[in-house]
Amino acid sequence: SITGETGKGKSFLVKLLLMFLAMLKVKTLYIDPKSELEVWFKKAIKDPVIRKKYPLYVKLLESFHYVTLNPNEEINHGVLDPIVMLEGTDAKDTAQAVIEQIYHLDDKDDVKRFLLKTLVEVIEERARGEKVGFMHVIERLQKHPEKTIHDAGELLFEQIRNSVLQLIFSFGDKDGLNLNSKVNILGIEGLDLPDANLDPRYYTDGERKSLALMIPLAKFCELFGSKDKNQETVEIFDEGWMLKVARAGKKLIKSMRRVGRSYNNALVLVTQSVKDVNTEDDNGNFGVNFAFDEKSERADILKFLNLEQTDSNEELLANMIKGECLFKDIYGRTGKLAVDCLFEEWKVAFKTVEETNSSRAEKLFF
Repeated sequence: SITGETGKGKSFLVKLLLMFLAMLKVKTLYIDPKSELEVWFKKAIKDPVIRKKYPLYVKLLESFHYVTLNPNEEINHGVLDPIVMLEGTDAKDTAQAVIEQIYHLDDKDDVKRFLLKTLVEVIEERARGEKVGFMHVIERLQKHPEKTIHDAGELLFEQIRNSVLQLIFSFGDKDGLNLNSKVNILGIEGLDLPDANLDPRYYTDGERKSLALMIPLAKFCELFGSKDKNQETVEIFDEGWMLKVARAGKKLIKSMRRVGRSYNNALVLVTQSVKDVNTEDDNGNFGVNFAFDEKSERADILKFLNLEQTDSNEELLANMIKGECLFKDIYGRTGKLAVDCLFEEWKVAFKTVEETNSSRAEKLFF
């Protein structure tokens, strides 16, 4: 787990780890909801100084495979369709979780009953070789003679149309997402990400749809890591806090982590709050933890890392500068760690924002 406040150095550390993984015999999937990595890595590739001085580094960056899911491009529609991508119970549970994220089924037993029945029917049809997908479920809701069910189908159809949800719904005529390269970076265009600290009750319609997309995406991560026991794999899931606030998100985090050692798989979950990775029902069972400071959570950070909640330990967190964090290894040993990059050419690719006059002033006077 990599946790901490924005601007403390999480992104720099994640990119550093990604570079090390790129040099190992490891198949890697980086989920990049903000679609930032491709922009900065390609800027580094085009930099004339880097191209001349560090041709092998340029070659490494050029080997990365980028997939950007843009809902405005028809070719991407349905690539995350759970009925196409998954089978049986996995397909049903994932599809149901998507619907529940965008449509409240509470006190709507008739709609829920028909929805679940239709999901099973369509999944079974798919298993028999028929070309059907998630959109057929919505279509059958629309065609139902009972008004409440028909209206639910109409509402869901309107929510899906011309939105990021088009990436999840198809008529089964498209292949699911397929990432077979060594280093795969998956970005998503058009996401309307809510603020991590915003109360879910106040999410906009667009924010709820974006969170719904995280559900099949997390399931895809689980599949990526469990295809071949002989292939070492790593998934880096940035903005992982979105899974926790999505319905069924906690369950998906557990599923991704369960792939684990038996499949030679590692999950790196990047999120702002230590609470996202340390819950009572799983005891924060991550093998390695990087915890950057978060002023409002210092007591929680110390507890998570099994450190005494003393004034001196809280002061240790408070005095950490950008790039410093607390690190707990697989043996439970915890200490202060400074994240540094030994290679100047890497730093160009590790940027997250352009340097401004105010950021230059910060470096000079603080």
